[in-house]
Amino acid sequence: QIIVAVARPNTILETQPNIQELFSYERTECLGQPLSYFVGVNSDPMLLESAIQATADHQITRLQVVMYDRKGIEKRILVRCAPCFEGRIYRGCRMNLKMSSAISLDEIYDHAEAPHILVSAEDPRVIRHVNDKFVEKFMLSRDQAIGKTLGILRGDFWQILLDDAMDGQVIGEKNRENAPLDHGADQLICTPVSDALNGRIRHILIEFLAVAPPAPNP
Repeated sequence: QIIVAVARPNTILETQPNIQELFSYERTECLGQPLSYFVGVNSDPMLLESAIQATADHQITRLQVVMYDRKGIEKRILVRCAPCFEGRIYRGCRMNLKMSSAISLDEIYDHAEAPHILVSAEDPRVIRHVNDKFVEKFMLSRDQAIGKTLGILRGDFWQILLDDAMDGQVIGEKNRENAPLDHGADQLICTPVSDALNGRIRHILIEFLAVAPPAPNP
């Protein structure tokens, strides 16, 4: 986590010691440096700057961006930009940083083996795409699913599960007793989807992976 000034050059005001785990810089090396310290040839500094400036209007933005460590190694980083306050005084942008497991929109077609749906990342979590295997499994037509919210898939755990996925990690979760529809012991794999290599997290891919039943006792 780092805090940066909203005005250019987005000076780093504060950082946690674990910054070294991501970028191999000591905390003291980063303080007072511009955010461009971590920017390189494949980064999109304008995208990052717009998210930082939006925090002055109390907006929160989640992005996947390319950043670089001390050795110049390219890393995909999930960034959550949120306003930072001291009391009631706006101080700047609080940036939570972690390695990203997000995929691009083009990469969702690499996940065709399992039934899946693509939903919008923000509430009300509308279904944007379903594949043929989802249609076959749940006996729902595309017209019955696309444009609808996740309310058509029963379950009281979607909110927590998808909020976790928004943090840039692939989350696997076995269904609870209150399972969506009738897919029983499926495992849900939720993967955040970004617009591009540098882009906003606008969708989440949900895959329904069948779990083999336990072997009967001898």
